[in-house]
Amino acid sequence: MDDLKEIEKLANNYVKMNLPVNIQWYDRTDAEIKYGFKLYQGGIVPGKDIRVVEIPGVDVEACAGTHCQTTGDIGIIKVLKTERVQDGVERIEYSVADSAINKIQEIDDILRESSEVFAVDPDQLPKTCNRFFTEWKEQQKTIKQLEKQLAQAKINTIADSIEEVNGYRVLTEILEVNPGQLREIALDMVEKEQNADIVVLVNGEGNIVAASNKELPEKGIKMGDVIKEVGTYMGGRGGGKPNLAQGAGMTQTDKKDEAFNAIKEQIEKLD
Repeated sequence: MDDLKEIEKLANNYVKMNLPVNIQWYDRTDAEIKYGFKLYQGGIVPGKDIRVVEIPGVDVEACAGTHCQTTGDIGIIKVLKTERVQDGVERIEYSVADSAINKIQEIDDILRESSEVFAVDPDQLPKTCNRFFTEWKEQQKTIKQLEKQLAQAKINTIADSIEEVNGYRVLTEILEVNPGQLREIALDMVEKEQNADIVVLVNGEGNIVAASNKELPEKGIKMGDVIKEVGTYMGGRGGGKPNLAQGAGMTQTDKKDEAFNAIKEQIEKLD
């Protein structure tokens, strides 16, 4: 960013100096002898004769584009951004004259409106944004901790609903929690608490998570297939790993018993 500021300052200084711009056609060989290959900083131009644009003592370039007679004709220059073209080569995007003024005013408007949102002066905006961002990150940590506590509370509540089917501990439930909590509860019960062999959870928005131990996929019951089976009754779709899959669109909750029973029937058939 500091380099861009220096480039912008240097360019505007040349504008203020109102230097002459010389434009002349040369035989390519004569031009290369006089100026060298710095003519082609922007790429090699075709043709036996080339148009050379020179600001004496500053720069020279072979170019067929539109140019002013003096640098002062450009007006103010505002650098906007850079874009990497290839290794070691970057393109600078900028506005000039009225477009530059409009861009500066647009930036001023953004600063003013942002300052009004936070009720601070523009020069206090970076410090205020940093403070709010830091507070937001801390709040996110608190939310995650509370979600884990809620998930543990839910686990304690629904643990009594675990059924034994053909020797496997099966839990199928509809819970009013967000998708992240669905996943956390399912994984905790299968991996951490290890009080269930397979858990299939759906929330009121139609999100679904299916998790299992390693044995069930080896027996042929993969969680992606479980979600697909549930989806034939409740709608929606999903997918994932053999022992963990997620999906959405399971909104036909009136068909939940049929969907969950279909999974249990598959488990009943296992050897």
